[in-house]
Amino acid sequence: MVSELSRIKKVDDSNIAVVVVKAAYQVMCDMLGPGLNLLPHAEIDVKHQAGKGESLITAWCRESDESDNRTRVLVLHFLHRCKQMQIPTIMMPHSMVHERLGKRTMQALFQVAEAHGYKLLVVNMVPSFFERLVKRGAQEVESDSVLITADTDLVGDVGSPRHNPDEEVRPFDIFSLLRGQ
Repeated sequence: MVSELSRIKKVDDSNIAVVVVKAAYQVMCDMLGPGLNLLPHAEIDVKHQAGKGESLITAWCRESDESDNRTRVLVLHFLHRCKQMQIPTIMMPHSMVHERLGKRTMQALFQVAEAHGYKLLVVNMVPSFFERLVKRGAQEVESDSVLITADTDLVGDVGSPRHNPDEEVRPFDIFSLLRGQ
């Protein structure tokens, strides 16, 4: 992975914008780095535009050597003047799905946002993802955007039951069900 934090080191570290970007960058590296490092090509880019009061962190990957297509795994857009962190893109590569990595990463980013007085929003979502986050307790902001709060359950099994290996597995007969038995 290519670290591009040097681009934002020109700004004094006491600047809250730089501090929050560095903290979020570290979270993304810690949470996504192990999985991304197993892929043929991955990077996390940081761009800081002090004049516009914005920053952008983008995690990219290529899932195979044969593909030239880069996939945006996570995009985190900072609007420093209104103290917002916005996630317009979050999509785990196939090799990193079913680990709840996206939700755990959002939870860690929420903690960064909250610690620095920022709000974390997930924006421009498809309806199914929007509904799942609202079911988890996120606050609806617009028809395709939610605010992640301390009440948002991003680590629990809300809406996605998992099999407990200690429970007895009962056989299921679909034909008995259809016959009404």
